[in-house]
Amino acid sequence: MKKVLFALVVIFSCFSLVGCDGWFNKEKRLAGDAKPGVVKQVEVAKDFTVTLAEDPSTNTKWVIESKPDFLQFVDENKRTYSPTKQDRRFTFRATKAGSGQLTFVRKGWDKDSGPLETLSFPVEVK
Repeated sequence: MKKVLFALVVIFSCFSLVGCDGWFNKEKRLAGDAKPGVVKQVEVAKDFTVTLAEDPSTNTKWVIESKPDFLQFVDENKRTYSPTKQDRRFTFRATKAGSGQLTFVRKGWDKDSGPLETLSFPVEVK
């Protein structure tokens, strides 16, 4: 009985705390309208969102590294699901036609250290 209870506690902890769903797999961490390496096509004057998952317990966060001049930054917000899971959502508005790269970096608490990870999203506005 103790072994079964222990196994259930381990399984529950795994799903609730660290996700056990490939949380650190890039494909599972991305949501929203854009995917890295896939051209996001947007119409002028339309908004789109890039959602990147974060682990608040690591004290890291995603920030905008660079954006094309035809994209206007609209909003950034986060949604927390648990002590180890949250989404950071970036919303942009296409202001004129063009194509370019929207780049994000994941930075740690040490402002002097370089980026821990970089993701780029090709964007085309028509």
